[in-house]
Amino acid sequence: MAARLPESNAVTWPSRLAAAVLGVGASSAQRRVAVQVGGFALLAALLAQVRIHVPVSPVPITLQTLAVVLTGLCLPPGRAAAAMAAYVCAGLVVLAVWPAGSLFAAASFSGLLLSGGYLVGFLLAAPAVAVVAGTPRASAARLALAGAAGMGVVFAFGCAWLVTVAGFSLEEGIRVGLWPFVPQEVVKVALAVSVVVCARRVGRAGGS
Repeated sequence: MAARLPESNAVTWPSRLAAAVLGVGASSAQRRVAVQVGGFALLAALLAQVRIHVPVSPVPITLQTLAVVLTGLCLPPGRAAAAMAAYVCAGLVVLAVWPAGSLFAAASFSGLLLSGGYLVGFLLAAPAVAVVAGTPRASAARLALAGAAGMGVVFAFGCAWLVTVAGFSLEEGIRVGLWPFVPQEVVKVALAVSVVVCARRVGRAGGS
């Protein structure tokens, strides 16, 4: 996999993204940034459509967190945060005008009463993964550590939201907002690391 694009010489990313979307005065590097941000936002939206409702929790199991970890492992912190911000903003707009086409696990604003904390966590988890990983060329162990750190951020915000906003006790919040998801999140981190490592090997083979 190609190295992350540096974030130096940054005119603010919103102006670059706007220029790339409009196609006016955008360099190839700026278009690449727009594609990266938009692509990973779209990935999160697509993976959010996989929803498994479990009887022990009001929060469904989805593949959104896989997208969050992949975003952080593949993009630098600023772009990872921008991708998740784009996803959350687009999801709120779609939910407002077309609830049946929700980009979130929650299919209504009332559903966000339970899952909103996880979305907030996405905004911080993706750049946190990027910071801990440092580079996609990091060792598999470091990539896994970064993925675990990102999951920790997501579920810390998710459980805190259940307690402070949804009215669960701390024990209940952890019981329904964390424990049912731990096995799946371990698998997702392993899968994300495997994707990055395999992509890196393919890139090396293609460049040799």
